Amino acid sequence: MNALSRTLAAAAVTAVVALGVTGCNNRSDRAILVTARVDTVNPANGPVTGGTLVTITGANFDFGTTAVLFDGVAGFDVNVINGNTLTVRTPLKLDGTAETVDIIVASNFGSGDSIDAFTFDAVVLNPTIGGSGGGTVVEIPGAGFNAGGQPIVLFGADQAANVAVISDVLVRATTPAVANNGAVDVTFINRFGRVDLPNAFDFDVAVESVVPDLASDAGNTVITIVTNGFNEDFTVTLPAVEFGGTPAAAVLAVAANELDVTVPAGLAVGALDIDVIGANDTATFAGFESVAAVTVGDVVINEFYANVNTGSLEDPNNDGVSDETDDEYIEIVNLTGGPIDLSDFVIQDQLAAVTDRHVFPNPTTIPTDGCIVIFGGGNPTGFGNLHEDAHAQTASTGTLGLNNGGDGINLLDINGVLVEEATYGAGVPDAASQNRDPDGQFNADPTAFVDHDVANNFNGNFFSPGLRVDQTPFP
Repeated sequence: MNALSRTLAAAAVTAVVALGVTGCNNRSDRAILVTARVDTVNPANGPVTGGTLVTITGANFDFGTTAVLFDGVAGFDVNVINGNTLTVRTPLKLDGTAETVDIIVASNFGSGDSIDAFTFDAVVLNPTIGGSGGGTVVEIPGAGFNAGGQPIVLFGADQAANVAVISDVLVRATTPAVANNGAVDVTFINRFGRVDLPNAFDFDVAVESVVPDLASDAGNTVITIVTNGFNEDFTVTLPAVEFGGTPAAAVLAVAANELDVTVPAGLAVGALDIDVIGANDTATFAGFESVAAVTVGDVVINEFYANVNTGSLEDPNNDGVSDETDDEYIEIVNLTGGPIDLSDFVIQDQLAAVTDRHVFPNPTTIPTDGCIVIFGGGNPTGFGNLHEDAHAQTASTGTLGLNNGGDGINLLDINGVLVEEATYGAGVPDAASQNRDPDGQFNADPTAFVDHDVANNFNGNFFSPGLRVDQTPFP
């Protein structure tokens, strides 16, 4: 339905106006038949909480109009501006459900209806969940609240506290304490009537998100948990967090409803529940996965570019600037057949006194069959668009330090154990990256690389960070 204007089917109110007229043939008490016509309704929709100021245009509204009915319920503040225009505020829709209804214009002399003239839109509270101890501030959207007077709000049979009209379209109320968890109707009452919003609020607690939702069984990955519905402020009262019954290694409150949680070591591999245990309530997240720690053969340094040819304006990181330091890169491919966790893994430069060049942020995960590219610097652009399972980082030290005359790359796990390496000697070309061949396969020989332009499936590109040699996605 057009929210600005709806042309309605002809709607009429027949108003018989008795006129004491004498004239030809000595007739008196003559009656004139007057037809009211409704042309448009603007807006043609509004919330079930009522209060929408609707303008109706048409003709002959000034012949005794007494009410405007929405599905049989009288609107409020009817104002006949002239014979062609009137305004009215919508009533609250008692059952709280979205529906398109008829409008009836009533007068002292009769009535007429307009079919499917106005749509009542559903209303969703924010939030829709809170603890049974009460104290959750809930926002109720609507219209015309400034004209509706002081509202009353009930959660089930219990009256809300601190009910306040914040604006013409927003009311806030604080949930009461209730005896039992569960969904309840929310009742809203003001001058325009009453609406019962069915099962609109759930007295319970919930985990809204866990990022990332997987971590290595080696532990120490930090995940962020956002909750909803707990009455306590986590920065004041810290909850306990458990992974399948095993306590978290550490819990840090970063907001009233947000936690940074360190995953413990030794979790069973597979799906696990996370329980956030508050003072009075426990919320459970069922979508967490513990994955096996990465070992040798689980990942491959599949490609690296040590000698970037800035003279030909090569720009592997796609940031618009060709730079021999920023455009160096290392590509790592996940070979496990499942997601992996590289949080706090380290890339080392073998020939610079075994210098750490990059520490993977915590968290860092690679999805099934995905890859990650680490650039020396710059602003890697577009790697989320190359393939949903390819993403990029920049060296945490500001450089990868890949020497043109030969070097080595170590990938160490969270405990400093070597899980993959690559080495190369002098003479690497300045016009192509070094690539495993076959592409995307583990090779225990750290020197087993070829120039990108002689690898199998080469298709004319001299480097392919985040993609196979032939520029197709992994796998």
